[in-house]
Amino acid sequence: MGLSGRRFFEKMADVLFPAQTEPFKGRKVGKSEYKNRLIAFIDESVSDHEYLAKLGKETDRLIDSMNSALHGEPEPEKIIKDFADIAILSVQLLSLNPERSRDPYYGYDKNLESFLLDVLDSIKGENG
Repeated sequence: MGLSGRRFFEKMADVLFPAQTEPFKGRKVGKSEYKNRLIAFIDESVSDHEYLAKLGKETDRLIDSMNSALHGEPEPEKIIKDFADIAILSVQLLSLNPERSRDPYYGYDKNLESFLLDVLDSIKGENG
């Protein structure tokens, strides 16, 4: 269950704050730094310092819980509660910037990229 939770956070980070090569306010925000990317999204979206701290702390707690569950044997009641808390946090994060979460092509990114590369290859072949 911990792996499912971690993958959920990774995908949410991909949507809300895609990986970047340049640090965000001194934090690495590459592909593997999904936790930093979620915190960067919160930082970018929230001006109220107290609310920023609250969301950041809850994000840290739940990601740490999912990673602990991944490497240990969590109590079923705790993991169920944490997944319910992830749902609540998700609504809070998505409501910060609803436009950021609307990417109708997100699920097709790899197919679109593959299609475009095939088209480019065929054009190169014709111009050979």
